[in-house]
Amino acid sequence: MFAGLGESESNYGKLALGGDGAGVTAIEYSLIAALVAIVLITAIIFIGTSLSAKYNDVGMAISAAS
Repeated sequence: MFAGLGESESNYGKLALGGDGAGVTAIEYSLIAALVAIVLITAIIFIGTSLSAKYNDVGMAISAAS
């Protein structure tokens, strides 16, 4: 039933690039790395903005208390 599935997956790189599929794997890993980088950058920007607002609130509270 699933015998053809493994064969088509292993032949994908050979058909697409004419090689052993290493290029296809490298492209897949680079796309995953790019996605992870985008998520990390977005998270860092969001956390940085949030922390900046918190520090400003603390600074205003300290200034008001003085």
